[in-house]
Amino acid sequence: SKKPIIKLVIIAFLTLFSFIPFFMIRSTVKERQEQQENATIEISDKWSRSQLVTGPFICVPYEDYNDADHNYHKRNVYIMPKKLAIKGDVQTQKLHRGIYDAAVYNSDLILTGTFDTEDLGGFNPQKCYFDEAKVQMRISDLRGIENQLQLQWDDETYEFESAGAGNGIQVAIDLYDSVKHVYNFSIRLQLKGTQQLKFAPIGDYSEITLRSDWN
Repeated sequence: SKKPIIKLVIIAFLTLFSFIPFFMIRSTVKERQEQQENATIEISDKWSRSQLVTGPFICVPYEDYNDADHNYHKRNVYIMPKKLAIKGDVQTQKLHRGIYDAAVYNSDLILTGTFDTEDLGGFNPQKCYFDEAKVQMRISDLRGIENQLQLQWDDETYEFESAGAGNGIQVAIDLYDSVKHVYNFSIRLQLKGTQQLKFAPIGDYSEITLRSDWN
């Protein structure tokens, strides 16, 4: 009899037909997600992108002997904070593009802590150029910095400047002091961005405390 075959064909057809709405919904969802992503990118391009704050840390050039060419070359050794504390307020709002929106924020941050310049990780201090040291930071999107960024270094005040290509900023600082090796620092950073605000906990001890209306 052909009836079982006809039934199987009908069942197979109905099964395939039932998948049509599923694929239509999935296609619509994917399209909406792409439109949301494009709207977020457009907003962040005009406001400022997601932010990752790394630093401050100290960059010290040192003399390194290369066995291959039997010459001395300058490399960098990096000193991380013994203590890094970040406190601040984060205020958010939503910006719209058509029916889509993205969360953006303004933050007011205070970074404080201490450095110990004897913490060289095994490098010979006699080969370090402490008079060429720099205090550096990395911020994902430098366009988001809203204040004149300054470094309070013990009793001295310095202004950050661009570290060249990329997302780095730096302050040249002379650490050539045969007696002093522990320094306190403070930085006020007013930073805006989109969706995410992250910090790299690079200190031996890192503490981050934020107040926000983010929900």
